[in-house]
Amino acid sequence: MKIIKKIIITIICMLLLLTSCTIVKSAEETSFSGSRNLIVQIDESDINSYVSGGREGFEYALRKTKPTWLEYDFKTEDKTITFTIKFTFENYEQYIEKLTVLLGYEPAILAEDNMGNFAEGFHAIELINFIKNHLESEDMLVEGNVQDYFKVINSTLQIGDKQYETTESIDTREKQDIILFTNVSIDTQIENASSYSRTIQVTVDREDEDKLDAVKSRMEKIGEIEDSNSDNRATVIFTASNLEELSEKTMKALDVSSIITEKKEYQSDDTLKVTYTERIDIEKLLTENGYISYEIECPDTYKNMKKVDEESKVYINNKTVSLNSKEENMCFTYERPVSIENIKVSTKITMYGEMERKIILQIPLEYANYYKDILTEKIKEKLDKGMILNIYDEGIMRCYSIEFKALTLNKIEEKTIKILGGKDNIHFNNAYIFFLKSRIEEKCEPNTILEGIEQPSKLEFEYILPNSTSKINDEKVESTTYVVVPDDGKVDFTFAYNHYVLFGIVGFAILIICIVICIIVRKIKKKSNKDNKQESKNIQKTNPDSKKNEEIENNEGKVDGTKNKE
Repeated sequence: MKIIKKIIITIICMLLLLTSCTIVKSAEETSFSGSRNLIVQIDESDINSYVSGGREGFEYALRKTKPTWLEYDFKTEDKTITFTIKFTFENYEQYIEKLTVLLGYEPAILAEDNMGNFAEGFHAIELINFIKNHLESEDMLVEGNVQDYFKVINSTLQIGDKQYETTESIDTREKQDIILFTNVSIDTQIENASSYSRTIQVTVDREDEDKLDAVKSRMEKIGEIEDSNSDNRATVIFTASNLEELSEKTMKALDVSSIITEKKEYQSDDTLKVTYTERIDIEKLLTENGYISYEIECPDTYKNMKKVDEESKVYINNKTVSLNSKEENMCFTYERPVSIENIKVSTKITMYGEMERKIILQIPLEYANYYKDILTEKIKEKLDKGMILNIYDEGIMRCYSIEFKALTLNKIEEKTIKILGGKDNIHFNNAYIFFLKSRIEEKCEPNTILEGIEQPSKLEFEYILPNSTSKINDEKVESTTYVVVPDDGKVDFTFAYNHYVLFGIVGFAILIICIVICIIVRKIKKKSNKDNKQESKNIQKTNPDSKKNEEIENNEGKVDGTKNKE
């Protein structure tokens, strides 16, 4: 029995040892820590020509803006500058946080887990966005986008013992782990710089039909799934308000890296030349004999549309650009007016109905700096008495905020029309009584805002309601700010004040009224008594005998009282 017990204890100890080793190994495999570095090169003549202060100016801006955790190095050899940046991270969340700081926006990442199996939706060169954005905000770029003159030599991601290298975007996944398609069709409708609609249709091999449910499952998270008569085909339709969102949703639909960029060049005082490029990781998207097709419907504001390379298979017919090839990226150039990317109408309302309004025009920094004198002059021409213009940067946007306030709705409407043009009608039924609802209606139809400047088709409305607001559209509020982007420019909503606050205000008002009434009544009584005394004195003066009779009566009363006591 003792031998059996020893054997059992030994087996248990071995199992525990194996289990602990497995846990340690698993922890090592799931550890997401490592480093990221980028090596780029630029001709010394280019950095001297396109950046104010040349290399010294660039390096000064870098030292001023770089995060404390970012390492960098500058080397010059044969008039070529090699620029290196590097940072480390301890976990997945920290990696995303640091990428967001460098890129200037939260990156689109495809990640099945946080252990290194993922794809990134940004170009490696964008890791120096932080310095590019600073140069633009400080007006230190003489011309163009400084990133256009950098050549990516290497971009490396180290996670544990694994290392991934690329010159574009990193995808750490193996091809066999991704669902491959025999056919991909991407149709895009561009209304303007802030409105995109895209339809993606994919087809799988007949033997992979069982995988289509997984494809539809990820597609339905980003848009509307279209019914199909085929068992091996899936279609999704979705919208986006900018290229970053369009790229991110395309990534999620296809489950591969997707990068869409627009490179802008300056042509004249009010016209831009733009190069549109869309790159999708075809190698991890299609089967060996699969194919992909693109079609982009462009708005009328796009002029002089051309393909970048004469040998390119891109085909342009009027305002439609198409490509049927997996050998090249979708790429073409066009010219369009300078555009306002977004318009926000922000209105602050007091409990007593007074309004303060800001109309904020947002224009991308990358060409707002170039056109700043023209834009500022055009906006100032719109200003009226009582209007204030504030110019500031917010992320990658230059914001022109026109501020004004008024006591009447007519004045607010008048000033709004002055800036936006067209029509604006506001109705505000303010219910001061706590058990009633207040209602705001506004119908805004803007016209030409700035002559020669393209504007977005939609407005964003923001209403900052009084702090005593308790409900908006019959729902309890966590914030008193109401934001809406209506399709037709019409806003209609209700809100209610906080019952308890108003009940206290009403009760306090009633108390004050009662006190005032008491004071008035008291004063009236005092005045009445005073008048009676005065009247009595007047009578005594006019009839002296009455005073003698009164004295006699008083004396007699005293005598009678004495007798009674005796």
